[in-house]
Amino acid sequence: MPAAPANPRIAAAREALARAVAGLDGVALRKVLASEAWFARGSLFALVSRDARVVVRLPDESAQDELLAVAGARPWKIGAKAPMRAWIELPEEMNGDRKTLAKWVKRGWELAPTAKTNRKRAT
Repeated sequence: MPAAPANPRIAAAREALARAVAGLDGVALRKVLASEAWFARGSLFALVSRDARVVVRLPDESAQDELLAVAGARPWKIGAKAPMRAWIELPEEMNGDRKTLAKWVKRGWELAPTAKTNRKRAT
């Protein structure tokens, strides 16, 4: 596991996310960029942003719309780039609401697709 971040808000968000995934089957923690990220079936489904917000991947548009209706939720973007498709940042306040955080993390876990493999075809 990566070293604890210097930012206590990020550390708290990582702890909250770790609690939320604790009961989910088949999850794996990996380092992605400068963060810890959670995978299911080989696909990334949750991480903590540099803004200390839990970010979940919701490939289903109705799930995205439902979460974006929550005050403070927003599409995730890295820097000045366009928002990442299907990725939603949860409000930072949700880190302290275990039940609601767990609901959205579980939704991302349920919707996580099976990762595609890049196997070369034999010719």
